[in-house]
Amino acid sequence: MSIDNLIIHADGAIRDVQLGKRAVYDLFNFMLPKLQTQLPGFSDEFEGQYYGEVLSISHVPAEHFPLVSDFIMQACDEFDSLKPHKAVLQEALQSDPRHKQ
Repeated sequence: MSIDNLIIHADGAIRDVQLGKRAVYDLFNFMLPKLQTQLPGFSDEFEGQYYGEVLSISHVPAEHFPLVSDFIMQACDEFDSLKPHKAVLQEALQSDPRHKQ
Protein backbone atom coordinates (compact mmCIF):
# COMPACT_ATOMS: atom_id res chain seq x y z
CA MET A 1 0.00 0.00 0.00
CA SER A 2 1.17 3.48 -0.75
CA ILE A 3 -1.53 5.42 1.08
CA ASP A 4 -0.16 8.14 3.33
CA ASN A 5 -3.19 10.34 4.01
CA LEU A 6 -6.73 10.46 5.35
CA ILE A 7 -9.35 12.22 3.28
CA ILE A 8 -12.18 14.00 5.05
CA HIS A 9 -14.66 15.39 2.53
CA ALA A 10 -18.02 16.94 3.25
CA ASP A 11 -20.15 19.68 1.76
CA GLY A 12 -17.63 20.45 -0.96
CA ALA A 13 -14.71 20.90 1.42
CA ILE A 14 -11.84 18.44 1.15
CA ARG A 15 -9.31 17.93 3.92
CA ASP A 16 -6.35 15.80 2.94
CA VAL A 17 -4.44 15.04 6.14
CA GLN A 18 -0.94 13.70 5.49
CA LEU A 19 -0.11 10.98 8.01
CA GLY A 20 2.54 8.68 6.62
CA LYS A 21 2.16 5.06 5.58
CA ARG A 22 2.58 3.49 9.03
CA ALA A 23 0.06 5.84 10.61
CA VAL A 24 -2.50 5.07 7.88
CA TYR A 25 -1.92 1.35 8.35
CA ASP A 26 -2.40 1.64 12.12
CA LEU A 27 -5.49 3.83 11.76
CA PHE A 28 -7.13 1.47 9.28
CA ASN A 29 -6.43 -1.62 11.39
CA PHE A 30 -7.73 0.11 14.51
CA MET A 31 -10.89 1.46 12.89
CA LEU A 32 -11.99 -1.47 10.73
CA PRO A 33 -13.01 -3.84 13.55
CA LYS A 34 -14.77 -0.98 15.35
CA LEU A 35 -16.71 -0.09 12.21
CA GLN A 36 -17.54 -3.75 11.56
CA THR A 37 -19.11 -4.12 15.00
CA GLN A 38 -20.59 -0.67 15.61
CA LEU A 39 -21.32 0.67 12.11
CA PRO A 40 -21.40 -2.38 9.83
CA GLY A 41 -23.16 -0.47 7.07
CA PHE A 42 -20.07 1.68 6.59
CA SER A 43 -17.27 -0.81 7.15
CA ASP A 44 -17.43 -2.38 3.68
CA GLU A 45 -16.96 0.94 1.89
CA PHE A 46 -14.20 1.97 4.30
CA GLU A 47 -12.39 -1.32 3.71
CA GLY A 48 -12.94 -1.29 -0.06
CA GLN A 49 -11.60 2.23 -0.40
CA TYR A 50 -8.53 1.29 1.62
CA TYR A 51 -7.73 -1.62 -0.67
CA GLY A 52 -8.30 0.78 -3.56
CA GLU A 53 -5.60 2.93 -1.92
CA VAL A 54 -7.84 5.60 -0.41
CA LEU A 55 -8.39 6.08 3.31
CA SER A 56 -11.49 8.19 3.68
CA ILE A 57 -14.33 8.88 6.06
CA SER A 58 -16.18 10.97 3.49
CA HIS A 59 -19.00 8.44 3.25
CA VAL A 60 -19.89 8.63 6.95
CA PRO A 61 -23.16 10.52 7.52
CA ALA A 62 -23.44 13.27 10.12
CA GLU A 63 -25.31 11.07 12.59
CA HIS A 64 -22.34 8.68 12.84
CA PHE A 65 -19.55 11.21 12.42
CA PRO A 66 -18.98 11.83 16.16
CA LEU A 67 -18.45 8.11 16.77
CA VAL A 68 -15.99 7.81 13.86
CA SER A 69 -14.19 10.93 15.10
CA ASP A 70 -13.90 9.32 18.52
CA PHE A 71 -12.38 6.19 16.94
CA ILE A 72 -9.76 8.35 15.22
CA MET A 73 -8.90 10.19 18.43
CA GLN A 74 -8.66 6.88 20.32
CA ALA A 75 -6.24 5.60 17.68
CA CYS A 76 -4.15 8.75 18.10
CA ASP A 77 -3.82 8.00 21.80
CA GLU A 78 -2.97 4.35 21.23
CA PHE A 79 -0.43 4.40 18.38
CA ASP A 80 2.93 6.18 18.41
CA SER A 81 2.66 6.57 14.63
CA LEU A 82 -0.50 8.69 15.05
CA LYS A 83 0.41 10.72 18.14
CA PRO A 84 2.28 13.44 16.18
CA HIS A 85 -0.81 13.89 13.98
CA LYS A 86 -3.41 14.12 16.74
CA ALA A 87 -3.76 17.92 16.75
CA VAL A 88 -4.13 18.24 12.99
CA LEU A 89 -6.59 15.35 12.85
CA GLN A 90 -8.63 16.82 15.68
CA GLU A 91 -8.71 20.21 13.95
CA ALA A 92 -9.72 18.64 10.64
CA LEU A 93 -12.49 16.60 12.26
CA GLN A 94 -13.81 19.55 14.23
CA SER A 95 -13.84 21.76 11.13
CA ASP A 96 -16.00 19.24 9.27
CA PRO A 97 -19.64 20.41 9.11
CA ARG A 98 -20.76 16.94 10.23
CA HIS A 99 -18.99 17.46 13.55
CA LYS A 100 -21.37 20.21 14.56
CA GLN A 101 -24.60 18.39 13.69
